[in-house]
Amino acid sequence: MKKTLAHRKLVLSCFVLLLILNNRALANYGQSKQTPPAPKSILNMQTLSACRIRHYNVEYVVKDGERIVGDAKRVLSSIDGVTKLYSRVDASIAFLKFSQTEESILTNYQSKGLVPEQYTQVKKKPFKKAKTTSFSILQTNTVDDELSVSVFDPLTVYDHLRELVCLGLRDDVELTVQDGKNTEQFPFSFKGQETLLLPIGNVEVLLMVRTRKTNSRETSIWFDVNRQFLPVKIEQAKDGDKQATLVASSVKVDKYVIYGIEEK
Repeated sequence: MKKTLAHRKLVLSCFVLLLILNNRALANYGQSKQTPPAPKSILNMQTLSACRIRHYNVEYVVKDGERIVGDAKRVLSSIDGVTKLYSRVDASIAFLKFSQTEESILTNYQSKGLVPEQYTQVKKKPFKKAKTTSFSILQTNTVDDELSVSVFDPLTVYDHLRELVCLGLRDDVELTVQDGKNTEQFPFSFKGQETLLLPIGNVEVLLMVRTRKTNSRETSIWFDVNRQFLPVKIEQAKDGDKQATLVASSVKVDKYVIYGIEEK
């Protein structure tokens, strides 16, 4: 009788042990099936060239809620073999004027793509003198490699994101950005596809949202699926409240094909 009891206890102990091991195996299997972390941006020159634009000009109206408070533009152009990416925003609220310009120098854009060399920002706030910030971009890897992680500035990072979306990115991603002496990761979240009614018509767009780890500010960028994935709407928000919205009123791309409102 004692032997039978001991035998039953031994069998029961082995059964419990097998259950524990089986549960651990299932847990490890489940972890191995989890979605991998968002990929870093890998710069493949031959692949990205398929989505490279020679030049474009996007013009925006700046809105505060439903009120138009200014205008903006984003331009990629080449002069004497030097490519520049340029951005300007002018806004005025209650006689208070704000302006900001940004420029990135892309000396070897045709061969190397969005590899910025020099970034300059000029910002003018009400009752303050214009503040100019300028710095060179330090690339951590050589851009001649077939695969190389590149460092962007606060302007070119959004154009590189456009290239990635154009190539089929439909996931979250982090991009490396140099801002002055500091380098940080810009996380972007993919939010899906939708249709917007803009001054240029009904637009099929893909939405990417940049979040900050240190505060509640968000930057949302809508890329136009049918216009080379150019950004046709950009919105800043904090704590869920919209601060400013840029809405495209005209898009010119490559051979200056016009989408939207013709300039007179």
